[in-house]
Amino acid sequence: MDSFSSLLQLFQARWPAQRGIARKAGIDHARYNRLVRGDVAPASREQVLAIAAALLLTADETDRLVAAAGYLPPSLPPHVLADPAIRSVLDIVLHPSIPEDERVAFRLHVEQAAHWLLAAHAAREDAGNAEARVPHG
Repeated sequence: MDSFSSLLQLFQARWPAQRGIARKAGIDHARYNRLVRGDVAPASREQVLAIAAALLLTADETDRLVAAAGYLPPSLPPHVLADPAIRSVLDIVLHPSIPEDERVAFRLHVEQAAHWLLAAHAAREDAGNAEARVPHG
């Protein structure tokens, strides 16, 4: 996963002046420079959304920037957060004080479990479909 500052630098490169973006986002220019350099973290999810709006980011780009800052992306459907298991996974993956290598390992375990379950489900469906095609009688 990209860091907030690396994504901000990538998106900022489209614009000639940081000062204008900082002003549009309602952020002090010096603080915005520190955000771009990675010296400080965003103050809030709202601040990240304001920066995304000032940079005219797409919905996907906004999601990436917000997630990189450690917040839940705006495109995440609200009903998803009602599931305690999904909320727990998101809390771990987005938790800034958990070391990145531990978050990477956790994501790999979750991904492996998901692949295993989907493969098992597909195999059961295939077996059921094959059984339905066998003529009886």
